[in-house]
Amino acid sequence: MSKIKGPFELTWGQNTLTDVGEIAVDWDLDSESFTTVEQNRFEVEGGLLVKITLTLLATDIAALAAVLPQYYVSDGSVMSTGETLDSSVGAIDYAANCDPYTYNDLDITSCGEEVQTLRVVNARTRIADVENTDKLRSVMVEFVGEPEGGQAAVQFFLQGGIS
Repeated sequence: MSKIKGPFELTWGQNTLTDVGEIAVDWDLDSESFTTVEQNRFEVEGGLLVKITLTLLATDIAALAAVLPQYYVSDGSVMSTGETLDSSVGAIDYAANCDPYTYNDLDITSCGEEVQTLRVVNARTRIADVENTDKLRSVMVEFVGEPEGGQAAVQFFLQGGIS
């Protein structure tokens, strides 16, 4: 048996994510236990919800726009507070809106001889937390897997093993 080692390459759709300080996995399998009249107990598994939280150390507007495109405001657009944006860099305006979420697969790919990928299928993003220290601001972005009916929530596969 081989161990799956980093450094890891992270991609969400066509975007390669860099300067990630931490990866946290939240694995929530819905299940229910039943006991028969004969006092046998069994468990029935239901849906799986997988959330990956990445701590982003690169938190400039371009880095945030890559993972939060639904909140990106381009030059000349109006912010939720009424101001017109006058910056070619754009802005992140984290406000409720009617725009649909952007979904992509989140791939976490290992290095080494046997390159493997952990994929969270059809993930959308949201800000989970922001930390400001005297040295660095980091933004925790949560990738919530919401696969279509009949699709897996998570996949593990070798590089080149699927087409």
